Amino acid sequence: MASELSRDEIEEIREVFELYDFWDGRDGEVDAFKTGHMLYCLGLNPTLETIRKIGGTEKLGEKAYKFEEFLPIYSAVSKEKDTGTFADFNEAFKTFRQRGPGIYLSCRNEACPHMSG
Repeated sequence: MASELSRDEIEEIREVFELYDFWDGRDGEVDAFKTGHMLYCLGLNPTLETIRKIGGTEKLGEKAYKFEEFLPIYSAVSKEKDTGTFADFNEAFKTFRQRGPGIYLSCRNEACPHMSG
């Protein structure tokens, strides 16, 4: 699966992996708990269900991946099409808008009810 990736993609994945490896102690492995975080950094938008399905864990220290083990994970998730689009997320926030496109009033979500008078 990793052979389907271009040289540029592999280099981009390596940069993100090495950054996370740096914070994990530079041992050549990244904790599986951070699988989703790395995928988000690489521009993908997997669901939590997808992350768990591909081997992401819910707790730190349960499992770790080497770079070569992470490449097939990236490849599999990059092929998924059901991750939501910008239009989907935009639609979800339409109910909060009152002052026009692009403006979100945080008080509308009951975060600061004391200000609503």
